[in-house]
Parts: sequence; structure tokens; C-alpha cells
Amino acid sequence: MLGRLGFADPPTALVNLHALAPTPREVELLQPTLPRFLAEVAASPDPDMALNNIERLAAQGERAAFLRLLAAYPAAPLLLARLSGTSQFLADTLQKPQDLLGAMS
Repeated sequence: MLGRLGFADPPTALVNLHALAPTPREVELLQPTLPRFLAEVAASPDPDMALNNIERLAAQGERAAFLRLLAAYPAAPLLLARLSGTSQFLADTLQKPQDLLGAMS
């Protein structure tokens, strides 16, 4: 399925998805937004880079807070996917504030 969505490396994309929500509680939080999230990531200029960068961003803070942010703000998946799949520099810059996601919880 990930290959049909446009991921060049479906096995790595699957690893990134599992890393994005590694616990049953996090899977539960991601599940309602997963179809829209995947569609936005797949529509980004580089879906593999986008998903990898989004997973790296989520890993910096409390994943549950990050997943709640995706659900609470409908534009968040679109903005994150486009930013993370367009520019590695911008994605790296977004990840620099180490406490960004911790402040949201």
C-alpha cells in the first residue's frame, strides 16, 4: 500500500510509521488521523523524506502530545508534510528547539 501511495522505499516508510506510534496508546491516537496524514505525506514532494523527518520531529518530545496536535489541528499534517518533504534544511531547523513538543503537552 505504501508503494502505491508513492513511497520509494515502502519497508523504511513502514518502519517510520511504527516508530511514529510505537505504543498501543500512540497507535490509538494516530489511528483517526492516519488516512489524512498518509495522504498529505504522500502528496508531499518527497514522501519518504517527509515521513522520516516527521518521525524524527515526533521523537524529540512526547509522542502522544505530537499525535494529539495532528488530530487537533486539521492543517498540521498538510503543513508538516509539505515542509518535511520539501526542504531538509527547514525540517532540520524545525527540530532544533529541543523542547518544542514538550511545551505543547
